[in-house]
Amino acid sequence: NRDFNELIFNQLQKEMYSMEENLPEIKARTLVLRGDTDRIIDVSCGRVIKEKLPGSKLVVMEKCGHLPMIERPWEAAKHYLKFLKEKK
Repeated sequence: NRDFNELIFNQLQKEMYSMEENLPEIKARTLVLRGDTDRIIDVSCGRVIKEKLPGSKLVVMEKCGHLPMIERPWEAAKHYLKFLKEKK
């Protein structure tokens, strides 16, 4: 499958873009919820988003992977509800 996987990887690379340059354009308050053991997108991405996205709040859940809202839905919901209650 190596040739096939390489073909897909190369196609994805051509279509990739950096979201960093667009972050300052987002005006909505945003909760950035990350897992500290995410093996797909490094947790440091959350810090970049927090830095570049005005009005955002970063929450890093310990011992949690790529999908906090699926891995620990109650805890993720707790963070979301707290975020909603905070002043702008």
